[in-house]
Amino acid sequence: MSNHVSNRIKELRIEKGFTQTELAEGIITRSYLSQIERGSIEPSYEVLMKLSEKLGVDVSELNKRPLNKNLIHVQIKKDIKYAENSVQEAKIDRAEKIIENATLNVMIEDIDTNERGVLFWVKGRIAEGKGEYKKAIDYFNESVSYLENGTLHEKTVRSLTSLGDMYSILDQKEKALEVLNKAYRLAIHEHIGGTTRVSLLLVLGVLHGKLNELYSAINFLTQALELNISLDSFYKFGQIHMALGICYMQLENYALSMKSFEQAKEFFSLKEDEVNQAGVYNNLGILYRKEGDYDTAIQFFKESIFMYNNLNNSNQRNNVEIELAKTYFEKGGLEEARRVCLDVLELASINKYKYEAYIILGDIETENNNFSLAIEYYKNALAELGPNQENVYKKLLEKQAKVYHKLGDYERASSLLLDAVS
Repeated sequence: MSNHVSNRIKELRIEKGFTQTELAEGIITRSYLSQIERGSIEPSYEVLMKLSEKLGVDVSELNKRPLNKNLIHVQIKKDIKYAENSVQEAKIDRAEKIIENATLNVMIEDIDTNERGVLFWVKGRIAEGKGEYKKAIDYFNESVSYLENGTLHEKTVRSLTSLGDMYSILDQKEKALEVLNKAYRLAIHEHIGGTTRVSLLLVLGVLHGKLNELYSAINFLTQALELNISLDSFYKFGQIHMALGICYMQLENYALSMKSFEQAKEFFSLKEDEVNQAGVYNNLGILYRKEGDYDTAIQFFKESIFMYNNLNNSNQRNNVEIELAKTYFEKGGLEEARRVCLDVLELASINKYKYEAYIILGDIETENNNFSLAIEYYKNALAELGPNQENVYKKLLEKQAKVYHKLGDYERASSLLLDAVS
């Protein structure tokens, strides 16, 4: 069945003077007809036959492209708004189905720049939900290009925030900072508040945390919480507390860190948000490891891995497995750490987890005095490094230098150390 059917039924209904209730009567419910006209569901051939009979047309007429351009434009605007609302309600699958409507894509040149800006933001959020971050960046950039010269300043800030968040996730910190500072200046200038500003403050807080500007990060995140209170809202409440917990943990203020993580855990549990709940368990595991409570840390990591397995989220599972391996290593459970790392290497699709697994394996063999094998693992880790990994590169050179020093190859050790500091 053609994707034009939904709009064609609506066009013919209006042309024939039927209300939705009148056309649906004796065939389907009005609500069901409304969903057909929105393109949310695909009717059976039997339903199409009955609708065409009532409309006084052959069923083949329903497969023709609608002729009324104004009607199409009105429907496209409604579809974009419906898709936008679906994204905001975290109903990504529904949003994707709406924007896949063929009429919308055919008529995209006929909608104004503001509508295009919103449409590309929706497409970006859908790509983000699928983990297609580079594609999401392209969509968000296109959204900003349409919106920034218009008057929808709040939506411009929203698109800039989404773009900055993607750059931050991909560790492109300079680009992220540039985009988010632009969003922040626009939000201040245009007095943008509400949940749009909460999102911006959260993303800024997370980015400043990654830049190790922890007090600045806490300031942004605290502003986000205070704005939530003034709005009488719990918007992204759990994510804000999770980010605060990470900042306090890095500052070694473990009491405040624990308090923030517990608040995040409670919020995500009430919301039945298993993805973020698994993330909190991972962070609690790291916190307990830092406090030296390895057994509790291991239990939290295992719970997190179990949840990510159920969610089929292999990348996040690999991330937690690396933290579990580090914990086993620190506890002295070298064989447990080795087993976890080998599992990661067998299944991981992201280089970061592979080089981290190789580093831990190298440390295990160094601890076991298997120096040749340790060097081999460190070299494997180097092979997995991507661009902009200078700190990890230097750390690996230093680890190899220590091993060569233990082997008595002082010349090789000195050469590696010189490379590390150059």
